[in-house]
Amino acid sequence: MLQEAWRTGGAVIVRGPAGVGKSRLVRELVVRAEDRAAKVLVGRCTAGARAMPLRAIQEALLGAARRGLGPGPELDPYRPTLAALVPDWREGNSPPPDWTALLGEAVVRLLGQLGDTSTAVLVVEDLQWADPETCTLVEYLADNLTGTSSLMLITVRDGAGGPASELAAEMVRRRTAAEVIVGPLDRAGVLAMADAVLGGGGLPAEVVDVLVGRSEGVPLLVEELLAAAAASGWEAIAAAVPGSVLASVEPRLAELSEDGRRLLVVAALLGRYFDWRLAAAAADVSEERAVELLDRAVRTNLLDADGAGFRFHHALTCDAVRTATPPAELGLLAHRCLEVVDDGSDDVERCLLGVELATRAGRATRAAELLLRATRRSMAAGALASAATFAVQVRALTDDENGAAADELLLEISVRRGDAATAVSLGEQLLAREDDAPRLVNLHLLLGEAKLAAGRHDGAARHAEEAAVLGVDDTQRARAAALAAQAAMGEEDHDRASRRATEALHLAEVVGDAAVQCEALEVLGRISRGRDLEAAERAFQRA
Repeated sequence: MLQEAWRTGGAVIVRGPAGVGKSRLVRELVVRAEDRAAKVLVGRCTAGARAMPLRAIQEALLGAARRGLGPGPELDPYRPTLAALVPDWREGNSPPPDWTALLGEAVVRLLGQLGDTSTAVLVVEDLQWADPETCTLVEYLADNLTGTSSLMLITVRDGAGGPASELAAEMVRRRTAAEVIVGPLDRAGVLAMADAVLGGGGLPAEVVDVLVGRSEGVPLLVEELLAAAAASGWEAIAAAVPGSVLASVEPRLAELSEDGRRLLVVAALLGRYFDWRLAAAAADVSEERAVELLDRAVRTNLLDADGAGFRFHHALTCDAVRTATPPAELGLLAHRCLEVVDDGSDDVERCLLGVELATRAGRATRAAELLLRATRRSMAAGALASAATFAVQVRALTDDENGAAADELLLEISVRRGDAATAVSLGEQLLAREDDAPRLVNLHLLLGEAKLAAGRHDGAARHAEEAAVLGVDDTQRARAAALAAQAAMGEEDHDRASRRATEALHLAEVVGDAAVQCEALEVLGRISRGRDLEAAERAFQRA
């Protein structure tokens, strides 16, 4: 079925339990596709708090850029949109404000261009962990790749639950995606795999039934149990816990030196695909020693070499290393990792990794601060659904100053999403309990914008005046004047709208606030349109 899909395009979901071989099956198709000159882009979603907005798609596009692929001249209208995720494709233009809305079509067109002479393949691994923006994009691609020369391959883990898994099931129901179900191996399959792993060395008859039963037909567990046997003898297969990688990982961990085991635990805290240099720094191991230790872990089948780096053999292997570590030691090492990882940047993925580490280290305040940083960065990138998720997580962590900041961001997100009812309700609650002057001003401005969107111009005007009175700097006063001008326009009071827009324009020019200048010029242009078309045109052109 996958080979047929490669010829016909569209979307295919490969579904099955953890460790059953979904990724391996997809990789086999990818190798065959590349042998036939297909262009293949690969990205993966990540688990837990590290569900960075559009991570899988960005990884896939960055991989294409590293290979010298990119949008041709025919995609110039979509280049700024794609450049929002791939700086290499930027040509001096900032991404348009609605770039997230255009991204789905931009990726469809890019895949079409890359597959001009052969099929283009986009692989999205572990969709069950996808963020809301990635889900939206994947759904758009599935709806629009049918009948094209492009193929999207998606892997989904059984039993994961959540919106992304529900989306996968819905795409199959709507027939916008085909489905391949990968199930456990039968007895003959387990024995054939064991023979391949052992290089035809033969499996003792007395452990055949044990291997078949305890592996439950999951290829990963077949590999892990055989690796445990290679390290500790055939009896290790019988001693392993059914359905778990833990028992096969523990003996190999125990065989490592103290610094080797510490390095591997630190690597597991950083995730399956980890930066080995970060791991070495956090584990207080030199890079030369780290390479030596990680190479040993590769030989015991705990890690795989991954280009110039390393990765855990499977996500379950990574989980097992963490599980096998005493909680107190895990917390201490998480603290060390956090000090290395948190470099003060606003990179969302790095912030979310820091959140995981801070949580494991029992540092809730630090986790909240990092989540706030990720929230603001996601908002700046237009990933409002993910930003809202992060802000809600902050509120679950704390009700201190960080919690108040999260509430304010949730209000701003509601305003930007056009959810006026939620914004007004939340804004009124926050206003009633706030006494910090700068924050009060911002709440009045946001609440005024929400009421303006709801058509409540008199309420918006009141909040604008309150903000103007309380404003502590020209930036806040400029925003207040612009809001007052828009409220006056809604009430058709053009004289007041003109005065306040002129005031807003002047203040915004002083502080360099381009957004407020545009708002003010739009109001002035609309006022002039009925009486002086040239003045209106000048205002609109300037905006």
